[in-house]
Amino acid sequence: MQNLNQFLYEHQILLTDARGRKYLETLSPGGKFQCHLGFIEHQNIVGTYVGSWVTTSKNHLLFAEFPSFEDAVTLINRATQIIYPKDLALIISKANIQEGDSVIEAGLGSGILTSAILRNIGSKGHVTSYEINPSVIPLARANIATLTNGMENYLIKNSNINRCSLTKGVDSIILDLPEPWKILTKLSDSLKPGGRLLCFLPTILQVHKLTSALHDHFLFTSVETTETMQRQWHITKNSARPSHRMIGHTGFITMAIRCIPRHQD
Repeated sequence: MQNLNQFLYEHQILLTDARGRKYLETLSPGGKFQCHLGFIEHQNIVGTYVGSWVTTSKNHLLFAEFPSFEDAVTLINRATQIIYPKDLALIISKANIQEGDSVIEAGLGSGILTSAILRNIGSKGHVTSYEINPSVIPLARANIATLTNGMENYLIKNSNINRCSLTKGVDSIILDLPEPWKILTKLSDSLKPGGRLLCFLPTILQVHKLTSALHDHFLFTSVETTETMQRQWHITKNSARPSHRMIGHTGFITMAIRCIPRHQD
């Protein structure tokens, strides 16, 4: 979170026009923001106050602020499909991620989920992220640096988590993988009792396979699956109606808790 009152070079800022369209921009010496509404020299933004209005060359006003995490995630460069903010929030909440936690992640992608985890565990926690595609790692690192203000308490392994030995006693494991049910024993060995497993899957057939395997596994309990929908409302002085567009199905989130083996009667 930014705590400064004025924009400076190297700040990432958010510009919003009269129709609510948003533009993410990083201020640099000699830089220029340009869109269909005209352009603004970066030097004319530097020194202005956060929350002020700036004017384009075509005399259009843009609202200038620091981007929220939601804005930055939605507008940032990406190499893969991202997990949407609505799902990120639920994952972080259900995983009960707290300051100082140790977290394993698989499926680094564009680094969005990693960034969300880091922002919650703070400087005392640690994230280990597994990613099999080396081509996405440089962009993911850049995105993590931007979204976390340079946090470095994470490790990216260009490896298949299925073939790796995992750290023991971690607080949570979060997977964006197609077949997590194949490594449940490995995951249960890594999680501490009470630790949480979160899996993000796009199809209900995958969820069914995972859920069945979790119910059959003696070291997991409290299995549940959730899907989120997000819809805005248009509110005026004279009316209130839901938006015709919404962010519907993006994936299913399945959670399970690592337990101590039950005593058999």
